[in-house]
Amino acid sequence: MQGWFQDSSNIIGTIEDVVIPADHEKGEMDSEKKQTLSLEQGRFYKQMVEDHFKKNLPFRKQGYSIRDLSVELSVPTYQLSVFINQEYGKNFNEFVNDNRLTYLQELVQVNPEYLQYTLEALGQVAGFNSRTTFISAVKRKTGKIPSEFFGRKMAGRAD
Repeated sequence: MQGWFQDSSNIIGTIEDVVIPADHEKGEMDSEKKQTLSLEQGRFYKQMVEDHFKKNLPFRKQGYSIRDLSVELSVPTYQLSVFINQEYGKNFNEFVNDNRLTYLQELVQVNPEYLQYTLEALGQVAGFNSRTTFISAVKRKTGKIPSEFFGRKMAGRAD
């Protein structure tokens, strides 16, 4: 794990605990755009993002953006960006694509019939915009082509 903490248990807080205080001058906040988050903010954001991704699977929407996540969680975009970079050591698109791949890996384990889908269709199930993006994400994360990543049942399919 890349982040600044390992244990996410016993996380308690509200959004008021993690946003920049109201008495912080707007001009100062805009020029600062905090580059790091506190441990408390990180724990809170980690729980919020992971719960949201697990429960709602928002990454399955094609074109899902950090702005979408910001609106859904009522957290400023720049804070989410800092959080994802700081906690996971990757940018938002890599974070989303990795979640898509984890989702697909779990999906084909539970429902092997998905292995009969074309690569384009399988990628679309997870929210990838194109076959090329899907293949690139698999290669970046695993160093393998999709047929290798998902197992021998897809080995005969063209990648």
